[in-house]
Amino acid sequence: MSTENNIYKALRRNRAITVGAVVLALVTVIASFVFAFSVYVYQMNHALTLDKNGDVLPLRYIDINDALKIRASHHVEMFHNYFYSYDKSSFETRIEKALWLADESVENIYLMLQNENWFEQVIRFNLVQEIEIKPGNILIEGNKLPFTFKASSIIQVKQLGQVKTYQLETSGVITNVHANYPLNPHGLLITEYQENSKIELDDE
Repeated sequence: MSTENNIYKALRRNRAITVGAVVLALVTVIASFVFAFSVYVYQMNHALTLDKNGDVLPLRYIDINDALKIRASHHVEMFHNYFYSYDKSSFETRIEKALWLADESVENIYLMLQNENWFEQVIRFNLVQEIEIKPGNILIEGNKLPFTFKASSIIQVKQLGQVKTYQLETSGVITNVHANYPLNPHGLLITEYQENSKIELDDE
């Protein structure tokens, strides 16, 4: 009888150990899945970036939307440089590059300039147009794509030593498209683009 009781006790103890081991294993597996999922979610919502000095190390994570805003700002800057900075030998190539970064709202402005014979004047009078647009003058608004933007820039039109200077205020919407390197490296597109004002500045 004593031996039989010892056997039952041993079986109960072994069963308790087995159940405990199974429960511990399940908890470990579930915890591993939760940890892996949390890491995945964090990685999807953050991007690695360099520091302000361009150093590779140490790398740091920033919110994915902040990274998108940085890309959007560079996209706007790149578009303005292509669309507004050219001379008689480069305007066709540069505007073609600009049109890869924006939709028909920009193409309409290009067609309007053509109808006004602006590019014929660029060729005939050897005009050189340059733009200065700084990242600090590009405001990206919104918490996620599509973003809206406002930009302020300075345009100079040069001819035979004479310079006319304008302040240009623009705005639009930035949405995402398939990236097409090198024509559209960020995979973004400017839509609803507007030239809100273009004011000639005095010599000062």
